[in-house]
Amino acid sequence: MPSAEITFRTDAAAESIRRIRAAYPDMLIGAGTVLTTAQVDTALDAGVDFVVSPGLNPTVVRYCQQRGAVMIPGVNNPSLVEAAMEMGLRTLKFFPASASGGTAMLKA
Repeated sequence: MPSAEITFRTDAAAESIRRIRAAYPDMLIGAGTVLTTAQVDTALDAGVDFVVSPGLNPTVVRYCQQRGAVMIPGVNNPSLVEAAMEMGLRTLKFFPASASGGTAMLKA
């Protein structure tokens, strides 16, 4: 699956997304470590297909939903999974996986 997630931990993220989108128009491109609605706007304007955040921030999730963007928040416990499902989300990121118990946590 040709895909990439470009994290917003650097000022070069948006420009990197634009360049990748131009060079590989069919690639599935996501913006990672998105923490604010302003970053959502920047990512979508740069051409991403989805947005990933390290946690479940209801403000950012709702904003993505209003903009029609696919949002994949990070969750690491059943309560966060339930909260995400309550918001209509079905694709979640188990994060931080290792620190949260890894596969043992998922099996439990």
